[in-house]
Amino acid sequence: MAWLNLAKEAQRWGTAHPTIVPYEAFKTKDSFFVVGAVNNRQFQKLCGYIGNDKLAYDCRFADNNSRIRNRKELKRILDSLFALKTTDDWEKIFEGSGMPYGPINNLQKVFSHPQTIAREMVETIQQPASVSGFVNLLGIPVKFSESKPSIREGPPSLGQHTDEILEELGLSSKVISELRTEGVVGNRRSL
Repeated sequence: MAWLNLAKEAQRWGTAHPTIVPYEAFKTKDSFFVVGAVNNRQFQKLCGYIGNDKLAYDCRFADNNSRIRNRKELKRILDSLFALKTTDDWEKIFEGSGMPYGPINNLQKVFSHPQTIAREMVETIQQPASVSGFVNLLGIPVKFSESKPSIREGPPSLGQHTDEILEELGLSSKVISELRTEGVVGNRRSL
């Protein structure tokens, strides 16, 4: 929007928000925790939750414009405070706060999260090419109340649909057979 309305080139901010400070990921004792304060009231609440009420009344951080101007100094202060506790500790502290917050999960936590399980975001399907005979796939992200989407089949094996594709392109089965004989098209693998 800054480019469209002001012809202002974007900058790289990492996990930080360009116009709301603070709103980014902070290193904790064991991981990372994202938290934001989108207005002055939330900034005051944030300061209370992190154990530094005085910070909310520091003139360098009195309002969002001041916090933007003093972003680096505020980040340094917040980094030192968030590093004192684990991500789980911070989640407990912010629970029910109404603030935007959350952990940055590793993949193990993502796929074992109750919401991931409840939304059936991992589906196990048969896959003959797999050593176990099964493969895990990401589930369908869009769910409907009246119908349940599902994965109809697994990833295709090498050459599984070659004939169908060549036929759709207008080649006859005789021409496809000749292409196989000449080595232009690989031999179909057993499914």
